[in-house]
Amino acid sequence: MAGGAVAVLLVALLIVLLAAGRSNASSAAIDAELQKAAARALPLLNQNVGTLPIKDSSIGSFQAWIYGDEEPAFARILKQHQPLGVFIQTQFSDPNTMPPQNPVLHTSNHGFITIDASVTSQVARTGQPGFADVQAGGQALRAYVVRITLPGPLQGSGIYGLLEVIGASA
Repeated sequence: MAGGAVAVLLVALLIVLLAAGRSNASSAAIDAELQKAAARALPLLNQNVGTLPIKDSSIGSFQAWIYGDEEPAFARILKQHQPLGVFIQTQFSDPNTMPPQNPVLHTSNHGFITIDASVTSQVARTGQPGFADVQAGGQALRAYVVRITLPGPLQGSGIYGLLEVIGASA
């Protein structure tokens, strides 16, 4: 009897380990897809996308960088390059103004999806990309967050921009 119980326990443990391995493999695949989508969008964002001048670190230059001329330049780029099944959004911050400017642009039907502030602040501070699990509309999602390169005149001013690529979780 004890040998049968041990065998059942071993089979149950094997099933749990296999399921965990499959889940880790699918999580890695999701993370790779999010990184790939970010790699396609980031070069488009790491440039001066508007036609307004960015000559200093003033609020005018900050707004010129984000909004461009007529249609917000970032929103236009993101709409044109968003892969199916992936939400792309950007988050910006200019803490030098009163009140601080924190515009967000998104292309999903969900509206802006909030990502854990510890992840976004870590990416903003260190420049190292990061992942986060998020919930939106009762759906489990995975997010990849990477810092956008600032135009020269805005660098070193405390201003930052983040690209957030979000897809369904495993």
